[in-house]
Amino acid sequence: MKMIHKLDLLMKERHLNKRQLSMQAHIPYTTISSFYDKGTENVKLSTLKTLASFFNVSLDYIADDSVTDRYYGKSIDFKISLKEMSHIKKYRNLDDHGKKMVDFVLNEETERMNKEAENETPVIELRRYFAPVSAGTGVELEPYENFENIEVYSNAYTRRASFCLTVRGDSMEPRFHNDDIIMVAELEDVEFGDIGVFIVDGQGYLKIRGEYGLVSLNPAYDNIRVSYEQMNRAIGKVIGVLDPDWIKNN
Repeated sequence: MKMIHKLDLLMKERHLNKRQLSMQAHIPYTTISSFYDKGTENVKLSTLKTLASFFNVSLDYIADDSVTDRYYGKSIDFKISLKEMSHIKKYRNLDDHGKKMVDFVLNEETERMNKEAENETPVIELRRYFAPVSAGTGVELEPYENFENIEVYSNAYTRRASFCLTVRGDSMEPRFHNDDIIMVAELEDVEFGDIGVFIVDGQGYLKIRGEYGLVSLNPAYDNIRVSYEQMNRAIGKVIGVLDPDWIKNN
């Protein structure tokens, strides 16, 4: 998806036009207009960063046409040292046999370290409710009485979660998929731009809290216009997908 199409989608979600985007993001209107008239090949990095920050998306999503996940790399602290960069360059110069040997050692050592980590990592319990949450047009919420307690390895994500729910539908693709288990931090209110679980007229939704309603990541789905009071009926903020490897004895 080209950058201008992503901008169109993001502006639509916030009910903005180019002039309003210029005023609110503090980017000259001529700069925004030039994206559409002259293309986006020579956009300044500072402008891309401003747009990413304003729309609460990753820089990769704004700058790279091949990235369709608006949060790609946003919450991951991924840095490469000079030594690691040197290893990568050496790896690229190896022939197929050399790469297979390196891959074998990496896989063996990674498996060994993971086993050691499992023995050392503390385990906590999370409540997983059987009632699903809709990433689509809504599902009737069942009473949150049926659940199971699952043991998960303690990490920065699982420690923030209060409970888990299963996703039904595809309106939040590409970030969340049908049957994903999501971790939720129980909150009475979800901030603008964050992804949360909301109750609207007895229906449960997994959506982004937009300025005028609930927003899907999948452009095939329209926004759901709700009142301010309805948007405040949140179950909690979504932490992310529960990695199956984080579940003990999975």
